[in-house]
Amino acid sequence: MSPAKYRKQIMRFENEGHKFYAFTREIVFDGFKKVYSSYENEDAEKLIDIEAIKKAKVLKAASAEVAHHETKPPARFTQATLVGELEKSGVGRPSTYSTMANVAIDRGYATLVNRAFFPTEQGRHVAQILEKDFPEVINKEFTRNMEQHLDNIAHGSEL
Repeated sequence: MSPAKYRKQIMRFENEGHKFYAFTREIVFDGFKKVYSSYENEDAEKLIDIEAIKKAKVLKAASAEVAHHETKPPARFTQATLVGELEKSGVGRPSTYSTMANVAIDRGYATLVNRAFFPTEQGRHVAQILEKDFPEVINKEFTRNMEQHLDNIAHGSEL
């Protein structure tokens, strides 16, 4: 059975340079909710009729609720997750994965803390310069294509 479909609306409020958002949604297609009564909308009394609010209208808040939300940065690469990302990107060969990671550490571009790679100041600086001055070379697509080209030469299918 098909899932329910909703029309979502977002309203933005501004007050003294701060931005606030209100969200509401209405069902446009019942889907499985038509059959399963246990999936009734428990938040129906909280929904706002955004259509009734005019743009630039001054509103008074009847109540306010503060919700704290923090995002987490992506996890640092470990040797295993780095190898997985290289494989997924089609960059490198299994025989070179460990060497690539070791070179980054040996040359002072990264350090290992609790098995996770952290770039050093030198590593950040080198990466920044390379990405700025050689963007056509310092990217996964170039590396993947070059490795394919070299494989073709090794197999005699390309000169």
